[in-house]
Amino acid sequence: MGDFLEFENHYISGELLVLVPMLYILGKYLDQTKINNNHIPMILLSVSVFLTGIYTFATCETGSFQAFLMAIFMSAAHGVLLAGGSVFGGVVFQSVKANGSGKQFAMFSNPDAEPVTQKQAQNDGTTAKKAQNK
Repeated sequence: MGDFLEFENHYISGELLVLVPMLYILGKYLDQTKINNNHIPMILLSVSVFLTGIYTFATCETGSFQAFLMAIFMSAAHGVLLAGGSVFGGVVFQSVKANGSGKQFAMFSNPDAEPVTQKQAQNDGTTAKKAQNK
């Protein structure tokens, strides 16, 4: 466990970890609006990069051009990691939650598609394999 925390602190500032649940909540809110679900991850990425940029430029000295470029790079890298963690964590949470009920989870899925149960998905996979073998 200590190795994970050391790894996490090396790549993401501890102060920025609060963005992961904030981005998850924002994603759940956006999922309830009329915004296309395919655009939600990009919105979360933009918000994450913007907020990490504010933090990075507020805490780093950017007196030289090299330091300025490093701040931009760190903002983008932290933003991508935090948004990815939020989206991935949300998808995993929803799939674990829906796994027992046999329902398709709705976060970032196609709202026009008909729900697919696990049994239907397994049957479709079996049918596709049989068709390939013929």
